Amino acid sequence: MIKLGLILVTLLFAATSYGAQQEETYRGMDLNKNFGIQFEVCTLRDGKSMAGVDRLNSKIAKVMNEINSQGSVLRMKPFYSHGSTSNPGPDFIDLIVGPMDELGVIWTDFLASDDGPKVYREFQNAAQCHNKLAYGVPKLVKIDEMMSTDERLITLNWCTPKAGISMAQLKAKHASWLAANEDSFKAASWSVLVPRQGAGNAQGKYAHMNVFTSIKQMFANEEWIANGGGSAGLSDYYSSYADCDGDSSFTAEYIYKPSN
Repeated sequence: MIKLGLILVTLLFAATSYGAQQEETYRGMDLNKNFGIQFEVCTLRDGKSMAGVDRLNSKIAKVMNEINSQGSVLRMKPFYSHGSTSNPGPDFIDLIVGPMDELGVIWTDFLASDDGPKVYREFQNAAQCHNKLAYGVPKLVKIDEMMSTDERLITLNWCTPKAGISMAQLKAKHASWLAANEDSFKAASWSVLVPRQGAGNAQGKYAHMNVFTSIKQMFANEEWIANGGGSAGLSDYYSSYADCDGDSSFTAEYIYKPSN
């Protein structure tokens, strides 16, 4: 069943995006291609603080500059999370985003640099992290808006196709939803993420990742869902096409970014 799910998801999201149709790039990524994304899901070690982890940012950025990395590094911190008092979830998640093959270059060059291994050890001493690899399919990317500011709010919604729903049905649903709602949908970017390595229970699932360029923009999207008709498409999707966890949101800060 997991293998069939992976085949379905892989085929389903091998689709062109708005960005690809425009033949543009963003932060070193050719939007004609799926991109690589690494999640470092982290919990602070005993006696360590978030402030201490953040103090390593300049050291990470320095090494990334030295190796001329073509991938971005962002730190996500929970905003509206699925966590609870009994199950709080991760303290933070670091993302490395770029062309898939560039992620391999980053790992190789970072650890081969003079300061990279030391910085990596300092980071590992501050937080216990589990690395997860996925690829992303860009469905909508508003390049000018994304480049206008570094402020980021990111939402993630993990989904599983409903039994009996075919690849063609899901693919058509995503395309029709975007065609009907692109003018009302407030996100600056929408991608679909497909797990590859280290996914555990997420294998066979996929995630909708929306990127907003301000808190106001995210809440404008929530206003559209609550009062502007946006809930109709979500209700149809959840009832007929996929079982989803619902959105969780994170503030995100660039630690390093390549030029566009």
